[in-house]
Amino acid sequence: MKTKSLLFALLVMLGSFTACNLIDDGTDDGGSNIINSDITTNTTWESGKTYVISGSIGVDGAILTIQPGVTVKFETGASLHIGYYNNATLIANGTSSKPIVFTSTAANPTAGAWEGITFWDNSLNSSMQYCKVQYAGKSNEGAVNVKTCAITFSNNEVTNAKYYGVMLNYEGSFTEMANNSFANCGDHPLRISAEYMHTIGIGNTFTCPADKGISVFSGDATGNITWRKHSVPYFVDSDIDYDNGTLTIEPGAIFKFSAGGELHIGYYNNSTLVANGTSNNRIIFTSSAAVPAAGAWEGITFWDHSLNSSMQYCDILYAGTSSEGAVNVKTCAITFQNNTIDYAKTYGILVNSEGSFTSITNNTFSNCGNHPLRMSAKYMHTIGTGNVFNCPADKGVNIYAGDATGNITWRKLTAVQNNLKSKNA
Repeated sequence: MKTKSLLFALLVMLGSFTACNLIDDGTDDGGSNIINSDITTNTTWESGKTYVISGSIGVDGAILTIQPGVTVKFETGASLHIGYYNNATLIANGTSSKPIVFTSTAANPTAGAWEGITFWDNSLNSSMQYCKVQYAGKSNEGAVNVKTCAITFSNNEVTNAKYYGVMLNYEGSFTEMANNSFANCGDHPLRISAEYMHTIGIGNTFTCPADKGISVFSGDATGNITWRKHSVPYFVDSDIDYDNGTLTIEPGAIFKFSAGGELHIGYYNNSTLVANGTSNNRIIFTSSAAVPAAGAWEGITFWDHSLNSSMQYCDILYAGTSSEGAVNVKTCAITFQNNTIDYAKTYGILVNSEGSFTSITNNTFSNCGNHPLRMSAKYMHTIGTGNVFNCPADKGVNIYAGDATGNITWRKLTAVQNNLKSKNA
């Protein structure tokens, strides 16, 4: 009896010790690891395990490494924050066969079931690759948020976001961003500043309604950069100023501007715009309005410091103001070939007294509120051949005073004079 009693006591003690170990490990009865306190030392979440985030968890002064095949579940309203107070890094690099999944604990989750992942100012060298981010975000935020830092974000899937898929603030950018897919986001899949829209890479897929895409807010873009063609348009909220370098726009890129939106080239420093589409892959600048009218956005202006800028095979639609053109050329010379200007508020192109064309050929102007082209007599000889001006009989190429010199030619121009009906009529 004494032996049996002693054995029973040992079993009870062993059971208590095991139960204590489960609690100390932060493991629930289902085998998940409960994370309910901030991470301040270097930590690794191991492959094949499930971790449950309870509340708002910060990673500060530490590196959190999440191995391939980990599942991270978030309770209602839970979130993960990287580098809010101190330098911190998230390394969440899965593989194609072992993605890392960030999702909700809910049995039947809906968009916004948890609040998302945010990289703050002190996030350094963070990386998410081959991750699935599901059912995250809140109003006016992203499922993933990038605040005044740069992250690597490639080969990920963002689905069922409450609002944006990924949202970056004015100083947020990508070190690398390629081959991601976005679907079923409540608003635009991606929102980014004009200053860093060139950090969006290739191979990204955006599945969204026709009035959504890449949301771009005001910013000053600089340097030798490229705005790439994507499967959806850029939706530009306000004005973009480009200065100091060469901005190249890929053929097929589409820009939709909201009211007041405009693009400025070379206001302060020497700058070049190369917006050269092709006959089969035109670059489109238009309005984001569902039913646009002439002057729905303010247009494109080349300023004094614009050098060697070129627009070819572009469509400029519904642009301009009551006193400016859809395209404006200020004391510089541009190449303008094979373009279409349609539904300008007033002038199709307005050229100031020292503005001119390196080449202007084979363009079509239609439905302008005033003359399709206005420029100085000094440079009217730079108007080339093959241009078609669809306009009423009292409109055409409007020339104002200027002193013309040199061996020059004033060409015969083609004006198709008729009463054109509006597309919206």
